[in-house]
Amino acid sequence: MTTIQLRTRDNLNQLSITGESQAWIVANSKLSQILNVRVVNWDGTRCINAVFNLQRVWKRMHSPEDHTIRTVITFTKNTIIENCNIDFNNATQCVTYHSI
Repeated sequence: MTTIQLRTRDNLNQLSITGESQAWIVANSKLSQILNVRVVNWDGTRCINAVFNLQRVWKRMHSPEDHTIRTVITFTKNTIIENCNIDFNNATQCVTYHSI
């Protein structure tokens, strides 16, 4: 895997400023294979393209009720792309994760 694609309802402008997107389930063994990050808004019309930053990745408890540990995906050198048309049904070049 070279690119991880994250589909989210979060504000892309804020994610671009912080350089992170929270609460993803990603196996530790897969983290070292990621080179790039694409964070896409829910309807696929805007996205952030960025370089994955493995050194800043951290884990957090998602909720006390389910005890799920989630990965915070971090990135640098990001650019927001406007008016894109990402088709989540044909995402063959990257693995897509959807927010809950």
